Amino acid sequence: MGNTLEEVLFSNNIFSGCLPEEITLLNGTKVIDLSSNKLIGDLPEGLEYLQQVETLEIANNIFRGNVPETVCSLPNLNNFTFSSNYFTAKDPMCKPNAVQGLFVDDKNNCFPGKNQRLEKVCKAALSRPVNCTAIGCRPSNPGIGSKTPHKPIVRVKTRGSTLAIK
Repeated sequence: MGNTLEEVLFSNNIFSGCLPEEITLLNGTKVIDLSSNKLIGDLPEGLEYLQQVETLEIANNIFRGNVPETVCSLPNLNNFTFSSNYFTAKDPMCKPNAVQGLFVDDKNNCFPGKNQRLEKVCKAALSRPVNCTAIGCRPSNPGIGSKTPHKPIVRVKTRGSTLAIK
């Protein structure tokens, strides 16, 4: 499936929990839009496997931690929007205008500087611990999801039914 699915558009679905590492199996996907949900925690390991992704939209969630260089150095990436989260660190390549041809929107996070959340808002949100392994969204051995899938990639719950995409 990873080599044939071109777009994953899951914006505005009120999805919650951590982003599973199985997202990295979508290595042929060009557009991944997970914006405006309630996804939490750090970004999963293995995002460097998304070699074909051109647009990665993860804005308006509750992600935290570091925005790694492995995302911003993806060879085909031209739009990376991670605004309105709670990220506290980012690789220098993930700053706006750092990579020619890459649009980056990093506003309204917890970085030092302009156009960011208030410090008290960040402290309040970041004081609540998130353990993606305990929640069941990630394996206890980091990196395993990008090599050997152990769960469905996505579970979508709708009124009265569950759709699992493997």
